[in-house]
Amino acid sequence: MSTGTPEPASAELRRLADGLNLVPRTRQLLAEAEFTLVAACMAKKGFAYFYGPLTLDAAMATEENRTRELRGDDVDRARREGFGATDQRRPTTDAERRESAYLATLSPARRDAWIRTLHGDPGQQMIKVEVRGVGTLEAPTTGCFASARTELYGDYKKWVRADAFVTSRYLPVNEAVRKQPSYARSTQRWSACMRANSYRFADPAEAARSADATGDGPAAVQLAVASAACDRKTGRSRTHRELFQQQTLQWVKEHHAQALDFGLLNRQAAGRAAALTVAR
Repeated sequence: MSTGTPEPASAELRRLADGLNLVPRTRQLLAEAEFTLVAACMAKKGFAYFYGPLTLDAAMATEENRTRELRGDDVDRARREGFGATDQRRPTTDAERRESAYLATLSPARRDAWIRTLHGDPGQQMIKVEVRGVGTLEAPTTGCFASARTELYGDYKKWVRADAFVTSRYLPVNEAVRKQPSYARSTQRWSACMRANSYRFADPAEAARSADATGDGPAAVQLAVASAACDRKTGRSRTHRELFQQQTLQWVKEHHAQALDFGLLNRQAAGRAAALTVAR
């Protein structure tokens, strides 16, 4: 007789799935430690390296942007932000401007040396990771980036592989979600609700593109609010969230080793990063 307690295997899958999203403060801590180690490595070679700290708000926004479509039923947010920014181009940072100015002061030979010192020599053996549906991801094995990440994560090659799979998981997970009949039915209900409000769109993504094409303004916000209201009424995002969780667990089951390594290596790195912060 069942006690209602998840089987150990299921409990482990859920624990690993929860660990796929680094909390913002951990993301911030790891980024700051990596930048610090890269800068120290470059300084030893006689070069400057410029970086801007990852703010907590930016760390929070990174994950939120990846999962924004799961919250299409947030009517209050639609009133405040419309569909949100669809232009994902990142503005140039102050650190990037300072780096460009610095590189402009170097001779061509020194600029080439700066690049080799940071990224490793041309022709180096690269760490290659094949991710289905994404392609081949590569990481250098020499240079200050590789040196810093080796110091921070320990088993650099294993971390690269785990990180590549985990950060690319949204594509296969969302593809699996979209193949589910309940997802299609919830989208059809949303579309019918929108038609009743004089909007004709197949899905919220099409509505967002239409709003983006018309530019910011009351009409775009009105469309976003109508979309969110229909989403809430038809349960589309609720269905999406349930399916996303199910398919994430399936992904973890199929990529158990990478999920396990990702959690372990990042926890160990966070400890090293904290110690580095204290040492500074």
